Amino acid sequence: MTLFEKMLSNDYKIHRYNYNESKIVFHEKDYCDKLGFVLEGELKLVHYSYEGKAIILGALKKGDFFGDFLIFSSHPYYPGDLISVTKTKIAMIKRDDLIKYLQEDSKLQEFYLQQLSEKALTLNMHNKLLGLPTLRERIILYLENYSTKTEKKKVYTPSKTDLAMYLNVQRPSLSRELKNMKDEGIIDYDRNYIWFLNP
Repeated sequence: MTLFEKMLSNDYKIHRYNYNESKIVFHEKDYCDKLGFVLEGELKLVHYSYEGKAIILGALKKGDFFGDFLIFSSHPYYPGDLISVTKTKIAMIKRDDLIKYLQEDSKLQEFYLQQLSEKALTLNMHNKLLGLPTLRERIILYLENYSTKTEKKKVYTPSKTDLAMYLNVQRPSLSRELKNMKDEGIIDYDRNYIWFLNP
């Protein structure tokens, strides 16, 4: 059960919104006073550097929630543009309502904290990945992190452009390194998956 499903089961006050593809849900530096849930579709959080380079700070799919690190922080502003990748439906709960629900329901509070912990681990792993000196090391760690969760060690990948942004490299550099690793017999890939040849 997702956090949102748990809240739905208690009939909490939830507001729903629909967005078409490539629409900005929140702009960078927008104030965050709501907890959001992805009901359908996908979102990505994108920061644009001074030079205009797009860097993906996070990707969200159905069942994920967002704004959780911001609404209780001393600087509750979005660090990038939150953009719909596809047609997307989201739900939002106001900060004050969330505080009330967490105070009234200890099980919900425990579940919420667990979800925060899992998300923090994911973010820490992304930071670890970005700290690696070479693109090959980043690709290998990316595959190691996610291959254990997929059948036959295959890792579902977003578009190569989104993966390049996630790894903080240029798309041509990623394509070149993937081809080199394939030629060396380390990995193989198709349009939707990348996998180790000898996991």
